Amino acid sequence: MAITAILVIASVVLAVLAGWDLDRQKKEVAELEKTWRELAGRLAHEVERHKLAQGTLEFTEKLKGEAEVSIEDHITEIKHLQEEERKAEAEADDESGEGGAHTQASQADPHAIKMARDPHRQGI
Repeated sequence: MAITAILVIASVVLAVLAGWDLDRQKKEVAELEKTWRELAGRLAHEVERHKLAQGTLEFTEKLKGEAEVSIEDHITEIKHLQEEERKAEAEADDESGEGGAHTQASQADPHAIKMARDPHRQGI
């Protein structure tokens, strides 16, 4: 009987210790789950930030490409307009008979082109 009482007491002590250990493990699991949820939330937030940054980068690259094309178009247009202006100046020189004088004036002073074209300015 004494052995039975000792075994019963030992079983009760083991059950209490096992219950206490189970409660401790449940608390640890709850803390780990809380930490996991926080980390999952942070991960979702970082993924969203990454997507936004990627979208911004793609948009910036697209704008950069469009700007480069636009710049090239403008350079081409400027060259075309400069060529037309040179042709118009050459035709004006041929018509006025001042071919050499006008060319020398335009090389020395860019404003001389306007002065050579405008007869009212020559008198000033």
